[in-house]
Amino acid sequence: MLAATVLAAVAVAPAAAPPASAKEGVRPLLGIVWKAKKPQLARLDPATLAPLGSGVPVPGAVATWSFSPDGGQVALASEAPLRIRILDVGEMRQLAAMKLTGAGNVIELAWLRPDRLLVVHTRPDGARVVWIDPGARRVLKRAVLDVAPGAVAAAGDTVAALLPPADGAGTARLVLASVGGGVREVALPAIPISLWRPPTGGTFERVSPGLALDAAGRHAYVVGTNGVVAEVDVDSLAVTKHALGRSLAKSMNGEELDARWLGNGMLAVAGASYSASVDAQGGETESATPLGLRLIDVTTWADRTVDRGASGFTVASGGLLAYGSSWSSSAGVQKVAGMGLAAYGADGLQRYRLLAGRSVGMVQTDGGRAYAWLEGATPFHVAVVDLAGGSVEREVNLPPTSLLADF
Repeated sequence: MLAATVLAAVAVAPAAAPPASAKEGVRPLLGIVWKAKKPQLARLDPATLAPLGSGVPVPGAVATWSFSPDGGQVALASEAPLRIRILDVGEMRQLAAMKLTGAGNVIELAWLRPDRLLVVHTRPDGARVVWIDPGARRVLKRAVLDVAPGAVAAAGDTVAALLPPADGAGTARLVLASVGGGVREVALPAIPISLWRPPTGGTFERVSPGLALDAAGRHAYVVGTNGVVAEVDVDSLAVTKHALGRSLAKSMNGEELDARWLGNGMLAVAGASYSASVDAQGGETESATPLGLRLIDVTTWADRTVDRGASGFTVASGGLLAYGSSWSSSAGVQKVAGMGLAAYGADGLQRYRLLAGRSVGMVQTDGGRAYAWLEGATPFHVAVVDLAGGSVEREVNLPPTSLLADF
């Protein structure tokens, strides 16, 4: 139900496309626009999200992408069959399409350096890490993961992934894949993780810790729902456990956290707690409750709550944009409530608050604007926000499109 699972959309009358040089090296806003159920990569007007000119067909495209370090090319994941497409952003044309073996979903694309693109994708028998040379347009190496990962993060020359037990609930393992082709693993016995259905039946259960890498990719921070943070030195694999003094989630059917590195020794963490039950007559009751946005100082391991209504956040304009919603569904009746959008500085002080009482499921940013995807009766409804002015420029209804913008 949450719009975080919904891919953004766009449509308006197309305008003439500017020449590739018009932006003078500034990367344009791109989106995957579905026309007659056929996806195309297109330039978009940042103010209105209107497509600018015709797009490039990208069959089977999904909203998983990574730009090259210089921003001149973009890698897109496609499914059925599973492919990685490389496209030139300036000329808006496809350069290569490389097929990956087996069926599955791409979880992460990370273009870590000009000649290395790392891909993490699932398969029925687990998952794979794939190293690609985009210039040579060939797969260099594959590594097997025994299970599909939970949270994945990339920074510097490292891709990190959290693995649950192969069967049932338990504690996490951290896998570290380097740009040079190395794969290492370290156990995190203090971090609970699960993605399973009890063998006796019952509701599906998920416990998903947050994962963040510092900007250089030399330290990983795994934030558990039990209030424990595991700090991992990427070079030595040394693990240091830090207790925050309180749990970040209540014990329910599922908790999911998102963690990001903010710089200057600070982590941001937010998430949601999920509950599900089935009564004797087979009636289902489900709900989601925000866990709030917290800041953690990794130099002192002090943490504080910034916004109790937040279930998600994104980093923008030197600060944070917090958003969230709570929902419940019982006997076919759904209820949704939200906190709107709140902007905070890196110090945790509120700058402004918009869209009061509205349910926001996802926020993306590009340049000086944010795009808040609103939940409600009208699907694919977005508010375009001027970050500097702290105001909503406009709200638009959009047909299916995915923005290739930060979130």
